[in-house]
Amino acid sequence: MIAYSIQRRINKYGLKLLGEDNYVNKLAKSVEDNITSEMGLALGDVADVFRDAPSALAYLEQAGENLSLDELREINGAAAAALDKFLRVYGVRCAGEIDITRTRFIENPAILSATLSSNIKSCKKGQMREEFAAGKHAAQKDTDRLLAAVQTRYGKRKARKLASDIKFYRDFVGLREAPKFFWIHRLWSYKKVLIEIADDLVRNGVIDTKDDIYYLYMDELRVAIATHKADKQAIAGRRRSQIPPAEPHRR
Repeated sequence: MIAYSIQRRINKYGLKLLGEDNYVNKLAKSVEDNITSEMGLALGDVADVFRDAPSALAYLEQAGENLSLDELREINGAAAAALDKFLRVYGVRCAGEIDITRTRFIENPAILSATLSSNIKSCKKGQMREEFAAGKHAAQKDTDRLLAAVQTRYGKRKARKLASDIKFYRDFVGLREAPKFFWIHRLWSYKKVLIEIADDLVRNGVIDTKDDIYYLYMDELRVAIATHKADKQAIAGRRRSQIPPAEPHRR
């Protein structure tokens, strides 16, 4: 609510004094402590390491979707260490990450191959860090321009108050991504347990593949664990449709 109030105030001043709508967008560039932005920068750092290592770059281009961290370690330790460092922090993420069934970066680092290759081809070394710094500089210039306009029209006191509000906004607006990152970590904790259960069910012939577990409802999973029996036909049907039937009504 505080951030929303500050946004409204900034936009009001921006429109009234500078004739620019949604002025807050200019001040939201390159904020600190935004986990999504930090992940992008960190992946850019990994791409820089690959860029400077011909053997790792050649392996990335050759392996593509078959990239293996173990193989990379044998080819270039620095590139493998950089990727491993990224995975230790952001490995729990992936596209569509709120779906627990989606493969995480840490489960298959090859998911990142296309992004790394694109970064290497389209960016120069350090470009993402430079662009982030440029965004901070641009945000500061736009902040100064707005504060100067407020001071001219309303005096130093209101300008100081707005400066404090803008600092608060930039200091904390990036944290809006943090709760989701927290929950993605929790989902990964749950998924690791499901993987262990799935391994046991596969070993005992209850299901055919580990991801069959995602086509069982919780009550069916409990039965499968307790009795070592599961309806493989139902699993196959749900897999074919890729749309599980509606959750049965529970009394």
